[in-house]
Formats: sequence, C-alpha cells, structure tokens
Amino acid sequence: MEFGDWLRSRRQYRKLDVRTLAERSQVDPSTISRIENLHTQSTLYTAYRLCKGLQVASSELYYGLSDTSMVVREQIPDDKKNAISLADMELLLDTLTFNYKDIYYYFAEVLNQISIMMSRSIVKHPDIYPQFTPENMEALLSGAYSSAFHFDLDYPHAIDSDIIRYNYEHGGVLLLDDIGAYARNIRRSQKETLKTIENSTEISMSVLSRLEDGALERIKLSDIFTLDTALKQTGLLLDMCWDACSFDEWIENKLRKSKTVRGSASEESKRAQQMILLYIKVCRWFQSLQGSGFEWPKYRPSKDENEAYS
Repeated sequence: MEFGDWLRSRRQYRKLDVRTLAERSQVDPSTISRIENLHTQSTLYTAYRLCKGLQVASSELYYGLSDTSMVVREQIPDDKKNAISLADMELLLDTLTFNYKDIYYYFAEVLNQISIMMSRSIVKHPDIYPQFTPENMEALLSGAYSSAFHFDLDYPHAIDSDIIRYNYEHGGVLLLDDIGAYARNIRRSQKETLKTIENSTEISMSVLSRLEDGALERIKLSDIFTLDTALKQTGLLLDMCWDACSFDEWIENKLRKSKTVRGSASEESKRAQQMILLYIKVCRWFQSLQGSGFEWPKYRPSKDENEAYS
C-alpha cells in the first residue's frame, strides 16, 4: 500500500479532517493533500510527524504498508548502561546554562582519553596526540583547533552495527549518522554493493550514499522502507529512523525553549547544539574503540560549580 493511501485511511478512521491533522503534526495542509493524492512522496521526517499527529507507532505504520509485523525490540530497560539517555542530555544542557566551565573541563578530559586511544589503535603513534584544555574548547567547537591538530572529531564511521543496535535496544538516543552507519555495515555484511542494491530496489546510488552518510533530511519514507526490506530488517531500520527523528525533534524543542546566560540566544542555541552532538560523538568514539560493554565516562556535574571536573 502507498503511504498516501494509508495516511488517508488512518486519518478518516480517526475522524480527522486535513486541517486538524495539519495542526497536530505541524505539516502544511497542502502537503498532506498532495501526499494523500499521491502527487508527492513523503519525506521520512514528514511521515514521522504525520504519524505522531495520528498517534500511530512505527510498528502500526510498518504493518499497514507491508501487511507484516515489525520485529519489535524487547522492553527498553530503565538502566541505559552505556547508552546515552535523554536524562543524560538534560543534565548536560541544564549544567551548560549556569556552569559551562565544568562541561569544558569534562570534554577536555574525555577528548584527551579518546585522542590517546586513537593514536595507539589507529594512528600507531602513541606519543603523538593533541592535548585539549578547557580553555581551548571554544576553538575546538569552531573547528579551528581540530583542523590545526588534524584531530578527527567526526562520527566514527567504522563503528560496528552491533554497537548501534546496542544503543537502540537500550533506548539510547540515535543520530541520523547512526542510521547511516548501521545501514552501511549491514549492507556490507550481506556482501551487497551500492550498485546491486540500486539494481534490486531502484533506489539510486546517490540516494543510498547520502543515506549511509547520515544525510537523511530529504530522504523519502519509501526509500527507507524499500531499503529495510532489501536488507531483511523487518522494520528495524524504520524503527531506528523513528528514534532518530524523535531525538531530532527533542533537540529542536529543547533549543527553542533554552534560556541564555552568556551571549545572544542564537549563540547559546548554537553552542548547546554543538555540545549535544559532541557528547554523542564522544560516546560513539569510546564505544567504537572499546566496545559497547566498556563503561565510558558519562558527564556528571562537579559537586561545586567552581570546582573543575575530575
């Protein structure tokens, strides 16, 4: 079934007109009409918002489009263990508003640990690695420091798919980069190339490449669904995408409500967003270098706001 047909059916079942669904989902009424009339295909994020407006879970969407039950993860444990929870993110952002220096101390410490591990396991030069201090965190976030020392703070694309699945199964936050890395690793484990996937699914290689790079902003729901089927994920890839969309929405809402303490509101929002992404990348680097079972140092505020993180 086409998503547009399914959407119209679910909307009418819930006795909602287009304008009401538009208000609930924050999707323009004309966009909803075009999707329902099959004049355009929904993007992943638009489909997520529409389903949220209908109060429909990803498992119900998957069944509606495939007539197949999604392989649902077991009950998410209360203890997220080494996965980053929304509570961890809240703690980081709340502290950022009144004691950003403590967070800078934290990042300097954990980045030095990652730098040493990278130099030993990847670069093979254990005595050559950049040294981070709380004072140069601003330069690091702007990109000047990392480029000067050739320190790669990008997402670790060599991360194992089992680690991403660990974060998913424990209810940890997921980035679009996680989805791309997971899809790429599963594809390679099945000995599929971008070309063979393109030939079997009619998803272009350029779309597949963008998806695997984590650039899912304009990816169509149908492409995610088709790739999920091609990789025999029985809805797992779709459900991971739902988690990533949910976290993206959480960030957007959190930054909109954030209060500024230093600098302009836009500067504070930008800094907060950089901290969120850096925090998750730190987690992924620890997991990539040490494995998901390794207890990496999550941020915990110092006892005194004037006390340096240790």
